[in-house]
Amino acid sequence: EQSLSCSTCTMNGGTLTSWTNSATNTYTGVYTVVEGQTDRAAGASNFISIVLADAAGNTNAAYTTLVESGGAITIDANSPAISSATVTGGTKKIGDVITITVAAVTAGYTLGTSTMNGVNVAGFNDATGGSYTMTYTVVSGNTDRAAGATPISIILTDSFGNTNSAFTTLTESSALVIDANAPAATTSATIPGGTAKVGTVITVTIVASEQSLTCTGCTMNTVALASFTNSATNTYTATYTVVEGNTDRAAGATPVSITLTDAAGNSNAAYTTLTESSAQTVDANSPAATTSATGGTDALGVGDTITLTIVASEQSLSCSTCT
Repeated sequence: EQSLSCSTCTMNGGTLTSWTNSATNTYTGVYTVVEGQTDRAAGASNFISIVLADAAGNTNAAYTTLVESGGAITIDANSPAISSATVTGGTKKIGDVITITVAAVTAGYTLGTSTMNGVNVAGFNDATGGSYTMTYTVVSGNTDRAAGATPISIILTDSFGNTNSAFTTLTESSALVIDANAPAATTSATIPGGTAKVGTVITVTIVASEQSLTCTGCTMNTVALASFTNSATNTYTATYTVVEGNTDRAAGATPVSITLTDAAGNSNAAYTTLTESSAQTVDANSPAATTSATGGTDALGVGDTITLTIVASEQSLSCSTCT
């Protein structure tokens, strides 16, 4: 009959809404799937109950037979649930790959938008049994993170398109530190200048981006620097001693190469700009000389002279000690 009201009308435990007498003796109601309701396979029985009432208050016995005329109905009313996301600890540098292990309620999920340290994870794998793995690779310029401070956001998707609210609790099996920025070596590498001869010690002052760096490849005039010291905040000193046989250098031509490394193992690209506070020349090769004497073959007396002709290895030499 017409003009019946819905006394108690439910589907899968949810009350039907928008009850309408849509045509003669025909009615429609709407069921909205709500999170946490029962999942139902196609053809499942006993999950609909229709009790209608007429104007006098008469009601039918609950009608519980659902005809699926548009095809099988399957209900997935439960989004993926994650119980943990775990990583191993340690200090991670640029290029290191961190594996995240996620425990969820069941297998068969796919990866939604998920990040670690603000970077999309990769390498998603369903390890069966509700266990999943994915990876984050530390890239230069990512944010450095102290232990316990690395953010994570994991979203999984089931076959119906349900997704969990982002899971943001990261468990570190031991302290995880991320160092994603190589030393910026250097702001400067400076020497005092002057003419350096064999035995001269030249001090190089290096200004970098951080403290506690080590020198893993530092040379001047292609000779390894010595006595590397963190002498002040972000400032380091090292020395080059001119040794006989090193390459002679004109002002502005002495090569330098500075590579510094942080505690995580990140290194800068070699810094090769040398600032000379005043012109720096390097003379690393002592003169080489041969002599011949002229003055006749007779015996020499008081006041006689002998002329020495000296052939040396270079021009513009002075006589430092000539006897």
